[in-house]
Amino acid sequence: MLDGIEEFLPGVERIAYDPDAGRAELGRVLSEAAAAGDPVVGVLFRPADVTASLTLVQALGDAGVTAPMWQLTHGAVAVGTPSEGVVDPAQAALWGFGRVAALEHPDRWGGLVDLPESVDRSVLASLAAVVTDGVEDQVAVRGADLFARRLSHAPLPGGAPAWGPSADGWRAPERVLVTGGTGGVGARVARWLVGRGASELVLTSRRGIDAPGAAELVAGLGELGARVVVEACDTADAEAVAGLLSRYPVDAVFHAAGVLDDDLIDRLTPERVAAVLAAKAVGAGHLDALTRDLDLSAFVVFSSIAGVWGSGGQSAYAAANAHLDALVERRRARGLAGTAVAWGPWGGGGMVSEQGAAELVRRGLRVMDPERALTGLGRALDVGDATVVVADVDWEKFLAPFTARRPSPLLSALPEARAAATAPGDAETASDAPRPLVEKLTAAPAEARLQLVQDHVRSVAATALGFDGVSGVEPTKAFREMGFDSLTAVELRDQLNADTGLRLPTTLVFDHPTPADLARHLTGELFGGGQANATALLAQMENAVARIIGSDPGQDVRILLKARLKAFLTEVEDLESDPDGLNGLNGLNGADDGTGPAVSMADRLDDATDEELFDFISRQLDQS
Repeated sequence: MLDGIEEFLPGVERIAYDPDAGRAELGRVLSEAAAAGDPVVGVLFRPADVTASLTLVQALGDAGVTAPMWQLTHGAVAVGTPSEGVVDPAQAALWGFGRVAALEHPDRWGGLVDLPESVDRSVLASLAAVVTDGVEDQVAVRGADLFARRLSHAPLPGGAPAWGPSADGWRAPERVLVTGGTGGVGARVARWLVGRGASELVLTSRRGIDAPGAAELVAGLGELGARVVVEACDTADAEAVAGLLSRYPVDAVFHAAGVLDDDLIDRLTPERVAAVLAAKAVGAGHLDALTRDLDLSAFVVFSSIAGVWGSGGQSAYAAANAHLDALVERRRARGLAGTAVAWGPWGGGGMVSEQGAAELVRRGLRVMDPERALTGLGRALDVGDATVVVADVDWEKFLAPFTARRPSPLLSALPEARAAATAPGDAETASDAPRPLVEKLTAAPAEARLQLVQDHVRSVAATALGFDGVSGVEPTKAFREMGFDSLTAVELRDQLNADTGLRLPTTLVFDHPTPADLARHLTGELFGGGQANATALLAQMENAVARIIGSDPGQDVRILLKARLKAFLTEVEDLESDPDGLNGLNGLNGADDGTGPAVSMADRLDDATDEELFDFISRQLDQS
């Protein structure tokens, strides 16, 4: 498939392996190959299915291969080019899996690249450009053209959609099948369908009428005037689905069945992945194949945001839901009814516990009231959406932890995400409010500062983790071993920003993996290895100058400010053995280019106009 890629990616080493080999055997092969040759700088692989991808990702980890992994697919996405066919849901599932792999292994995941059926020199060159640049991580290559995946707001289209709803909105037909219909979500959907006009409902679950609450649900729907049948049916069983549809020819399908089996990729097994895929993806495939000739008014699958942008610990679930989204795209391409709704978390009915809801809110995912969620479902059907996300996201809270270890170009087109990304997440650093920690450290002897910083880091870490004390935060124990994830890492970073006045990255606890490591880093940032608190004092000076500039100072204040800057710069230049030691400040009233005698910065300020002075100050603050 990639014959000739060496021309575009010199040094690529091919590793032959049996895709059916188990994890242990594959890990051994990769370890031996890596040990025999040069260090691996990147891995390109094209797995046949999600199980093969799981095995390879695990084996690469077992082999200690830390080079970025790029998963290649064909037909996983459609970009609207005339020559491409319909999407392949099985290939799309690989993208769902990969989105979670990117979150769980940000240090060794490259990205997802979808290739055309015919791979020529232009495709190879484009592929090489993607993997060497590494900025975009979800890309479709179509010849020399590259298409990057983006999430955007769903517009309300003008005019009637291509199928289904009338000018009055979508009305439920007479008989509707709801899989997973006795569960919390399915039961609410059943009641909503009756309100939209359905008169007969076929509800399925694995246990049928013996499912908890099923009898009460039937009675309640009957009071609303609906005839209800509850059947035990495993949608992963094609014969069972065929038998069900032969007994009850339906006018619409709502596929809400599914199972969860959350765990990290490194601990999953092929059998566990297959079980999750069976309930959602395989079942949806049977329903699709067996209803294509029924002229359905709706074919709705309940997907998840996990399949759209990933969710740590839900790689199998994300793969199954990405499969559903692609299945609907394929139906729509064939002129069939289809809507995939990727849901955020629902509340009510025990679907999310009170503790789980609180944790989701902390992460920026508000739990939706079921009635509000169903309003979103109705809107999607009213306007004829194909694939749509319905979720209540607090982007300011969500984005920072989600991108703490890896940026997400997928979300960059959303206005809320852009605003959150550019918002001053460390707003406290822009404040000149007193910082007791910095004052305490500045007053302490130099030899005591490191221990004081370490004690503070342990205290902040314990608070972020919800510990009662610092005993569980050992100085040399890795933050990740204590339970830190992207959210708690951001919370710790934000608090340390506020306490120190520094501008620390969201990757802080990953770059400095233990409290002792982090304490050394912070001490160095604050004190330059034991000197006076230069960093903190400089930040205070910058804040003071910025406040002066923002106060629209009069001429007398400008003159005084200029004089003080001249005095400061003269003292700094006296400390520099190199008269050009402040080259970064050149550009005010000319620069020392070596063609004449060096001009001191103080002299340049002396000759500067007020406009030049304030332009100089602004540029230096921008660079700091």
